[in-house]
Amino acid sequence: MNRGVSEAMSGTTGAVLSSDEAAHLPSHGALVESGTTSSISITSDDEVCSSRSGAKPTGRPPHPLERTWSFWLMYQAQTKDKKDNWKGTQKRVLDFTSVEDFWRVFNNVSSPSRLTYADYSVFRQGIAPMWEDETCAKGGRWIVSVDRPNRRGAASEHQKESIDESWVNILLSLIGSAFPNRDTGVDAVCGAVCSVRKYNIRLALWVGTSDKDEVLRLGTIFREAIAPLFAPLSSSAEDNSEGNRTQKLQESPTRRPPSSMSFEYFTKDPSHVALELSLTTTTDDEDDDGQNDSQA
Repeated sequence: MNRGVSEAMSGTTGAVLSSDEAAHLPSHGALVESGTTSSISITSDDEVCSSRSGAKPTGRPPHPLERTWSFWLMYQAQTKDKKDNWKGTQKRVLDFTSVEDFWRVFNNVSSPSRLTYADYSVFRQGIAPMWEDETCAKGGRWIVSVDRPNRRGAASEHQKESIDESWVNILLSLIGSAFPNRDTGVDAVCGAVCSVRKYNIRLALWVGTSDKDEVLRLGTIFREAIAPLFAPLSSSAEDNSEGNRTQKLQESPTRRPPSSMSFEYFTKDPSHVALELSLTTTTDDEDDDGQNDSQA
């Protein structure tokens, strides 16, 4: 990645979606807003619409990405039938080819911790976030699940921040080409999905290969991106005051950082190996990279 692209990714550059662009968004996609000075909500669902002011165009040339990516969303009310019209609610919102275009879309969607039922997806152009997709079917996904923050206070706020930060890290690693194997030229990553549900939030990296070594290599990079999920709470003097210690103890049930993440194959095969990566400090019983594997 060149320096210009790297610098552009570190800031929220780009403007919000124009009114014309917003008009072409699916009506159920209440995750996106339009506007220039003050945001105009696509729907009346205040939960998923955030207020952001548009940034003025800088006039500088855009920073192109190595490939075109597609931003998908799925937003629907919970139903008894989890498969109810699932494919029909998956909508490709926009394709983007530059860092600025990425931020222009990203800055207009609510963060994962603010939603109750939705899927965010960013995939390579031409690949759909579905198991049945020809490319996705060849591999599977690294997935980590965290409990939804359900209380107010330091612990819950920290958890919300760690979820949102991890999702940003995943996307920047994705579009910043952190996953392709530079030694072999293999680029097996399909995309990433953030699934927000009532009781948990799942972050996943979808890959189009079942090769063990390549899957583990990709999982290690993914693990680095989600490091905020298992980062400890700060230990400043203020945080360690008697009142805050009591508050943290009361809130500790909401702070359940995952201890590991697993790889799920999209097709069943007796030769597949069950893969798991630890998200805690490596022990003597684990390999150097913290991986555990066994025959499925």
